[in-house]
Amino acid sequence: MKVATTPDIKVSVAEVCEVRGAGLEAHELLSLAAAAAESLPPCPKGTVFDCENVFISSRGNVEIKTVPQSKVDPCFVPPEWSKGDDDPGAAAVFCMGAVLRAAGAEQAADVDLFSLVNILTVAMVGTRPTAHRMGLMAKFVSIFIT
Repeated sequence: MKVATTPDIKVSVAEVCEVRGAGLEAHELLSLAAAAAESLPPCPKGTVFDCENVFISSRGNVEIKTVPQSKVDPCFVPPEWSKGDDDPGAAAVFCMGAVLRAAGAEQAADVDLFSLVNILTVAMVGTRPTAHRMGLMAKFVSIFIT
Protein backbone atom coordinates (compact mmCIF):
# COMPACT_ATOMS: atom_id res chain seq x y z
CA MET A 1 0.00 0.00 0.00
CA LYS A 2 1.32 3.38 -0.98
CA VAL A 3 1.15 6.09 1.66
CA ALA A 4 0.16 9.48 0.36
CA THR A 5 2.47 12.29 1.32
CA THR A 6 1.25 15.80 1.76
CA PRO A 7 3.25 18.55 0.15
CA ASP A 8 5.00 21.10 2.33
CA ILE A 9 2.97 24.22 1.62
CA LYS A 10 4.62 27.59 2.26
CA VAL A 11 2.92 30.93 2.79
CA SER A 12 4.56 34.26 3.39
CA VAL A 13 3.97 36.27 6.54
CA ALA A 14 2.53 38.98 4.29
CA GLU A 15 -0.02 36.51 2.87
CA VAL A 16 -1.07 35.39 6.35
CA CYS A 17 -1.61 39.01 7.42
CA GLU A 18 -3.51 39.80 4.22
CA VAL A 19 -5.87 36.83 4.58
CA ARG A 20 -6.52 37.57 8.24
CA GLY A 21 -6.92 41.28 7.68
CA ALA A 22 -4.70 41.74 10.74
CA GLY A 23 -1.25 40.95 12.02
CA LEU A 24 -0.05 37.88 13.85
CA GLU A 25 -0.78 37.38 17.54
CA ALA A 26 2.02 37.99 20.07
CA HIS A 27 2.64 34.27 20.66
CA GLU A 28 2.82 33.67 16.89
CA LEU A 29 5.31 36.51 16.43
CA LEU A 30 7.51 35.12 19.20
CA SER A 31 7.34 31.62 17.70
CA LEU A 32 8.30 33.10 14.34
CA ALA A 33 11.30 34.90 15.85
CA ALA A 34 12.44 31.76 17.68
CA ALA A 35 12.11 29.57 14.58
CA ALA A 36 13.73 32.15 12.29
CA ALA A 37 16.77 32.41 14.56
CA GLU A 38 17.89 28.98 13.38
CA SER A 39 17.74 29.88 9.69
CA LEU A 40 18.37 33.63 9.60
CA PRO A 41 20.39 34.30 6.44
CA PRO A 42 23.18 36.87 6.56
CA CYS A 43 22.27 40.14 4.88
CA PRO A 44 25.36 41.75 3.38
CA LYS A 45 24.92 45.39 2.41
CA GLY A 46 22.20 45.75 -0.21
CA THR A 47 20.50 42.42 0.60
CA VAL A 48 17.46 42.29 2.91
CA PHE A 49 14.12 40.57 3.48
CA ASP A 50 10.62 41.67 4.42
CA CYS A 51 7.24 40.07 5.21
CA GLU A 52 6.89 38.95 1.59
CA ASN A 53 10.10 36.93 1.87
CA VAL A 54 9.59 35.16 5.20
CA PHE A 55 7.74 31.89 4.65
CA ILE A 56 6.04 29.60 7.14
CA SER A 57 5.60 26.01 6.00
CA SER A 58 2.82 23.59 6.81
CA ARG A 59 5.46 21.54 8.65
CA GLY A 60 6.29 24.45 10.94
CA ASN A 61 9.54 25.50 9.32
CA VAL A 62 10.54 29.07 8.56
CA GLU A 63 12.31 29.90 5.31
CA ILE A 64 13.72 33.33 4.52
CA LYS A 65 14.73 34.54 1.08
CA THR A 66 16.85 37.64 0.70
CA VAL A 67 16.22 40.20 -2.02
CA PRO A 68 17.88 43.44 -3.16
CA GLN A 69 17.02 46.36 -0.88
CA SER A 70 15.46 48.16 -3.86
CA LYS A 71 12.62 45.57 -3.74
CA VAL A 72 11.47 46.38 -0.19
CA ASP A 73 10.09 49.30 1.78
CA PRO A 74 12.86 51.42 3.36
CA CYS A 75 11.68 50.44 6.87
CA PHE A 76 13.31 47.03 6.28
CA VAL A 77 16.73 48.53 5.42
CA PRO A 78 19.19 48.62 8.33
CA PRO A 79 20.03 52.23 9.28
CA GLU A 80 23.74 51.53 9.65
CA TRP A 81 24.09 51.05 5.91
CA SER A 82 23.61 54.78 5.38
CA LYS A 83 26.78 55.27 7.48
CA GLY A 84 28.78 52.72 5.49
CA ASP A 85 28.68 49.99 8.14
CA ASP A 86 28.20 46.39 7.00
CA ASP A 87 27.56 43.62 9.54
CA PRO A 88 25.51 40.93 7.71
CA GLY A 89 24.42 39.21 10.93
CA ALA A 90 23.26 42.42 12.60
CA ALA A 91 21.48 43.47 9.40
CA ALA A 92 19.57 40.17 9.34
CA VAL A 93 18.49 40.66 12.96
CA PHE A 94 17.31 44.18 12.09
CA CYS A 95 15.29 42.84 9.15
CA MET A 96 13.67 40.20 11.39
CA GLY A 97 12.75 42.89 13.91
CA ALA A 98 11.24 44.98 11.12
CA VAL A 99 9.27 41.94 9.92
CA LEU A 100 7.92 41.34 13.43
CA ARG A 101 6.94 45.01 13.71
CA ALA A 102 5.18 45.01 10.33
CA ALA A 103 3.49 41.65 11.01
CA GLY A 104 1.69 42.84 14.11
CA ALA A 105 4.09 43.67 16.94
CA GLU A 106 3.11 47.35 16.79
CA GLN A 107 -0.53 46.44 17.42
CA ALA A 108 0.20 43.81 20.07
CA ALA A 109 -0.44 44.89 23.62
CA ASP A 110 2.48 42.85 24.95
CA VAL A 111 5.21 45.04 26.46
CA ASP A 112 7.87 42.31 26.33
CA LEU A 113 7.28 41.72 22.62
CA PHE A 114 7.42 45.47 22.01
CA SER A 115 10.74 45.64 23.89
CA LEU A 116 12.16 42.69 21.95
CA VAL A 117 11.32 44.32 18.62
CA ASN A 118 12.92 47.57 19.78
CA ILE A 119 16.12 45.73 20.72
CA LEU A 120 16.21 43.95 17.35
CA THR A 121 15.80 47.21 15.42
CA VAL A 122 17.98 49.50 17.52
CA ALA A 123 20.19 51.76 15.37
CA MET A 124 23.36 50.97 17.34
CA VAL A 125 24.61 47.73 15.78
CA GLY A 126 26.71 46.77 18.79
CA THR A 127 23.64 46.60 21.03
CA ARG A 128 21.61 44.34 18.73
CA PRO A 129 21.56 40.68 19.76
CA THR A 130 22.90 37.91 17.56
CA ALA A 131 20.41 35.68 15.76
CA HIS A 132 20.98 32.96 18.36
CA ARG A 133 20.35 35.36 21.24
CA MET A 134 17.25 36.69 19.43
CA GLY A 135 15.88 33.15 19.42
CA LEU A 136 16.62 32.68 23.11
CA MET A 137 15.02 36.02 23.97
CA ALA A 138 11.90 35.16 21.95
CA LYS A 139 11.60 31.81 23.73
CA PHE A 140 12.04 33.46 27.12
CA VAL A 141 9.46 36.17 26.44
CA SER A 142 6.98 33.58 25.10
CA ILE A 143 6.90 31.92 28.53
CA PHE A 144 5.10 34.97 29.91
CA ILE A 145 2.53 35.35 27.12
CA THR A 146 -0.85 34.02 28.13
